[in-house]
Amino acid sequence: MSDPESISKRQERHIPSWILLVLSFLLTIVIVAMLLPVMLVFRIYRNVLKRWIQKDLGDGVKMVSGDDSFWLQDKPENRGIINSLLKFEGQPDIERYRKAFSERLVNAPDPQRHGKKLFPKMTSYTAKIFHRYVWLPEARFDICQHVYIHPDPCLKNKSDMQCLIGEICSTPLPVNKSPWQFIILNPGQGHPECDKFHYAVFRLHHSIADGVSLVRVFLKHMVDQPSSEGSTRRFGTRHFMRKAIRAAFEGPHLLLSRLTRSADKNIVHGSRLSGVKSFSWSEPIDLELIKQIKNATGSTVNDVLVSCLASAFRRYFERYSTATPKDILAYVPVDIRPSSGKITLDNQFALVFLDLPLDEENPVETLRKTKRRMDRIKASPEPVINALAVTYCMNRLPSWLSELAFDWTAAKSSLVLSNVPGPQKKLKIASTTLESMIFWPPQRTNVGLSVSIFSYSGAVTVGASADSNIMSNPAILVDMFVSEVYRLEKTLNL
Repeated sequence: MSDPESISKRQERHIPSWILLVLSFLLTIVIVAMLLPVMLVFRIYRNVLKRWIQKDLGDGVKMVSGDDSFWLQDKPENRGIINSLLKFEGQPDIERYRKAFSERLVNAPDPQRHGKKLFPKMTSYTAKIFHRYVWLPEARFDICQHVYIHPDPCLKNKSDMQCLIGEICSTPLPVNKSPWQFIILNPGQGHPECDKFHYAVFRLHHSIADGVSLVRVFLKHMVDQPSSEGSTRRFGTRHFMRKAIRAAFEGPHLLLSRLTRSADKNIVHGSRLSGVKSFSWSEPIDLELIKQIKNATGSTVNDVLVSCLASAFRRYFERYSTATPKDILAYVPVDIRPSSGKITLDNQFALVFLDLPLDEENPVETLRKTKRRMDRIKASPEPVINALAVTYCMNRLPSWLSELAFDWTAAKSSLVLSNVPGPQKKLKIASTTLESMIFWPPQRTNVGLSVSIFSYSGAVTVGASADSNIMSNPAILVDMFVSEVYRLEKTLNL
């Protein structure tokens, strides 16, 4: 047992946090001053290279922005592709879909630039020329190669569909083609929905856009009746200037702590990835129920959903692991774009890191702990710091160095968690009602698990994708998530 004198000595040795912040800020200034000549030379080199590439290859070549090129640092076992599943009413009309994509996205004119396309990425692919990523126009673009019906009609049940989606989404996108596909799936004879519904897998490389950008573009340009939903301001951009000032002092310390943090070690993280993915999703959960829970606990819809995920992971570890960790780390993409402004296909995001609490048996206590952690992130300058770090490193550092730094940081997490709010009214695309939708975000480096949450038309759907070496059946985790929602409801006596 420690005596009072030894306790007093430890307290004297404790360095106040404000001193650590100042020291890290001063150290950063010294390091930047030392590296500034090298960074200036590299910047000049990149600018000269950019002009040379554009002069040699013509105006059709555009440089890939730093935020877009972040997702081009992918690997064969972890491709940077956003995969989504859309459920539509009725039988598919392939020509209507092709016409809608052609007129509204592929060939949509830019009203501010005569003769230019509004979304040129939809007809371009990326290539690396002298260490620079560029957008090149797809030669002889054919909408039929991007929007088509899958040749396998034998979908008798959800299990068949999950297997087929796993095969499709584990396949790389065609080379030298704009990196997106809209693949229609027909339920086969014997499927309970064969005459009522059809499905489509929408695949798009993250270098084209992030999830929030896609929702905004679809609501504005792709649906039959454009909607203004999906433009609410999120915590990533609240009090931006205040957070930017704090970032100047807290940024170095936070980045250093992220780089030096130990990586998660558990049954869902650390194994070598195979590149073979499995996909699962839940049935829609009534959003009104989630709102009742958040009102009863003084939390947010996001707090409730994330806490249910934490409780689901606790159940998963209790069933399949010899030990349940106190928490597991998730990296969470956060939208940092302003609520107003031009709606286009781009990436404007920051990655924040959230420890999911797994040490509470009571789901209400898990919710309270989750809320406290989310509130700390919302009040912190972390989104601003991480967004500036991504933009600066991708634009100013050699690609091998930025890839090493971001892989090192991402590899500490067990999963990626993405929550994208969608419209709360049913939409129509090509005169066809969109019944429901779910998506699966890509993972980076050795992270083999992703969880997605999407709200649409008064319901919430959760999805999970996992590398086969990490989790053979992500449907188990999804089912546990749904069970935790209703357990939370029961605990609160709602």
